[in-house]
Amino acid sequence: MVEGVREDYTECWPKSWLAADCPNLRILSVEYDTHLSDWKAKCPAENQRKSLAYRSQELLRKLKDAGVGERPVVWVAHSMGGLLVKKMLLDASKDPDLSPLIKNTKGILFYSVPHHGTFMAGYSVNVRYLLFPSIEVKELCRDSPALRDLNEKFLNITMEQEFKVLSFAETLPTSIGPMLKILVVPSQSADLGIGDLIQVDVDHLNICKPEKKDSFLYKRTLQFIQDALGGQSIK
Repeated sequence: MVEGVREDYTECWPKSWLAADCPNLRILSVEYDTHLSDWKAKCPAENQRKSLAYRSQELLRKLKDAGVGERPVVWVAHSMGGLLVKKMLLDASKDPDLSPLIKNTKGILFYSVPHHGTFMAGYSVNVRYLLFPSIEVKELCRDSPALRDLNEKFLNITMEQEFKVLSFAETLPTSIGPMLKILVVPSQSADLGIGDLIQVDVDHLNICKPEKKDSFLYKRTLQFIQDALGGQSIK
């Protein structure tokens, strides 16, 4: 989850709000380093380690070791993290050892995920890397074959497994330095093609950072998790 730019935002709303409102939850956060110095790979092996496919397998192993999938799961993802979740679930659907994770996935919530790419992929390296990690950045071009293939296959397993899906889309441009403002993920790209799509008057960074506990973003997120959970406990 990318940190917001407003100092008055909560440090970690899943920890401070969600844990209190849903005490039966086990909340796990997955982070990846986004410092520019780490994005400049020094050798082909480093490039491979930062690929979407590599990170999917790496995180699936870690989640399995942590026991994730033994109880119902709700995924909450922002931006590039949503593509990673899609790839992980697609990979898990092909692995018999991970079938419990697929069976127990009850819902997926996407915050401004570029399902169909973004114009940001066409900007200079320094500009686009301000918002996206290096994994598969070249494939973030609008309507790229890789994104289209990932989306089509993910839609198939989503319909087969009947995952509940909710997507939020930004409507305000994000400031990239003092001179540039960009709508990073337009609503057309944030629309997965299944489930509800809700447009919110925030930018790309702050769409995953509800300002207050009684804000629409948080209340709708909480409602989705509770509905997907259906009275059960989740991991």
